[in-house]
Amino acid sequence: MSCPKCGSKAVKVTSSGKYLCTTCGYTWPIPEAQLGWAIEIFQMERAYEELKDAKNIDCAKLKEEIKRRGLDDEKAAKIARRVLRRAIKLSGDHRAQEELGSALKEC
Repeated sequence: MSCPKCGSKAVKVTSSGKYLCTTCGYTWPIPEAQLGWAIEIFQMERAYEELKDAKNIDCAKLKEEIKRRGLDDEKAAKIARRVLRRAIKLSGDHRAQEELGSALKEC
């Protein structure tokens, strides 16, 4: 992404939903397609942040919880696998890591 006026790559998104060049101060609207994509990514990250510290990790239950938040099956599976991978990394117990690893394969 670069500024259409000066070509600078220093571009931010304003709270009013526009791009802002931090070099020259030029603003331009965000196309709807890009804004929709950003909202979808935000919803995925929000679901992950809320579920990443779950104690009882069951892939099917995680997917159902994520689907209740308005995401489709594919995105729910991605987030559930990400939560499981995080739990494997943080687990110090070898047996728990193996159990989580098998749950990850099923997911």
